[in-house]
Amino acid sequence: MTERTRRISLRLNDHEYDRVIELCGKSGMSLAAFFRALIWNSRIIEMPPLDYLELSRQLSAIGNMINQITRIANTTGYIHIDALEQHYADVNEILQIVKRGFIESKDELSVHKKPTRRKTSCKR
Repeated sequence: MTERTRRISLRLNDHEYDRVIELCGKSGMSLAAFFRALIWNSRIIEMPPLDYLELSRQLSAIGNMINQITRIANTTGYIHIDALEQHYADVNEILQIVKRGFIESKDELSVHKKPTRRKTSCKR
């Protein structure tokens, strides 16, 4: 890991500070990580809700179990394949809806707005 020996002090007004804290909270990043991401033009996105991750895990597990049952059914011939395939398709559809809903609602945070003032040069 790169040793970080340089320190930057930054003054913000209340509005700027509130905005930075809001964006850090939404992204789940610390202040330091947030500013490093900005420096490197990294894409900063909103952190997914905790229940999204759990729901996604559960749906994936259900899909895996149905897939295993399907393999056994194809081998032994003891399970109604059409019904099982329909259940598998339903789970996949639900998982896609959840993923699509998350991606569409969690676009990149708007941290790069047009400046209202002229830029000033950085001083050391």
